[in-house]
Amino acid sequence: MLCTFPRCYPEGFAQRLLECFEGRRGLQGHLRHKQFVDPKLTDRQLFDKMDLSDPWIDASMCEVWKYLYNNHHVKIPDSWVTTMAEFDKQLTAIAIW
Repeated sequence: MLCTFPRCYPEGFAQRLLECFEGRRGLQGHLRHKQFVDPKLTDRQLFDKMDLSDPWIDASMCEVWKYLYNNHHVKIPDSWVTTMAEFDKQLTAIAIW
């Protein structure tokens, strides 16, 4: 016997989803609009300009970062060593270990 469910959500769910989207913090503009990226900047310069607003602590991404950053098999290019050390310092200050 095949069980089918309606393919629509209750109006209350949709309203709550809209409230969550409109009340979000940390995301500027609509997600469908791409932000301008200066093509003259290198990837490292772009990374340096980004602020560390949400380190995804609840998803344990800090532990993933520490594992990769301290792994002796990972080789960070010389041009990124200072940038990655600064990122690690900022992340360590924010994260609860």
